[in-house]
Amino acid sequence: TKSKKEFSLTNEDLRHFPPTILLHSTNDPDVPFSMSLTASQIIPNALLIPIEKQEHDFDRKITNENLSYYDRIVNFTNTVK
Repeated sequence: TKSKKEFSLTNEDLRHFPPTILLHSTNDPDVPFSMSLTASQIIPNALLIPIEKQEHDFDRKITNENLSYYDRIVNFTNTVK
């Protein structure tokens, strides 16, 4: 079996990430929001969009709100060099 360490990223790994956008539910029951918060502070060019929800897969359904998140993703990717 593989260890947790084999599937984990170090801070040094994160410092070498390309521009990154993180969308994360603030009350995610599966992955703590603090993980994205920390990653967004370490990755050099990161944008964190907190989603005020309790679902992990908050974008399961197509809604205007979710489409607006995708618009933000597109805008981020279009402005990153």
